[in-house]
Amino acid sequence: MKRILVSVILALISLGAFAAGNKWENLFNGKDLAGWKRVNGTAAYTVVKGEIVGTTQVNTSNTFLATTQIFGNFILEADFKITEGANSGIKYFIQDEPGKKNRVGFEYQVLDDARHPDAKEGINGDRTLASLYDLIPANSKIPDPNQPVKRVNGIGQWNRARIEVNKNRVAHYLNGVKVLEFTKDSKEFKEAIAKSKFSKVPGFGEFNDGYILLQDHGNEVSFRNIKIKEL
Repeated sequence: MKRILVSVILALISLGAFAAGNKWENLFNGKDLAGWKRVNGTAAYTVVKGEIVGTTQVNTSNTFLATTQIFGNFILEADFKITEGANSGIKYFIQDEPGKKNRVGFEYQVLDDARHPDAKEGINGDRTLASLYDLIPANSKIPDPNQPVKRVNGIGQWNRARIEVNKNRVAHYLNGVKVLEFTKDSKEFKEAIAKSKFSKVPGFGEFNDGYILLQDHGNEVSFRNIKIKEL
């Protein structure tokens, strides 16, 4: 009887630990930039009415906002809103500590596809909204005829980004619709890296964790409801 009781207690403890490790955590408290660090500058991102707002008040881009914590396997969700012609991004697997110059990592592209020239660069649209920047275009190889390939709420409207990382499997969602999925160790992904601007970056695509970063390109963009669930 005692053995059964001990087994039940241990099972409950284990279940509790599992549940605690699978809860959503807010990365933005809606009040200040606690848990984040400005990179390469101080002016680009501010908190305005419960939103993280990147403004055009700086003369140069590349003033980023990075988490102070490293993440590996996770589900990340965030609302974003852009202005006409805007360019931004949600980067992950950033390897350098916040404050250093190099900001190379995977990027969920945030872009005005109709007005920003970057949408026409790259290969087969791999620099458009929700794409894995310069690597895999959004709506790539998603065999679901009942779902739109990309549902965009429009300029000045809130859109929802979701990034899933589960070991080697990575997926991007836009407004609840999966728009791409890939495995990091696949032949196809390695070929995509070889054709990209990251081909000469040592170890690119082999990262298993890193910082999360909000990119600045000198355009007005807003983020809110940023949360993460570690897997």
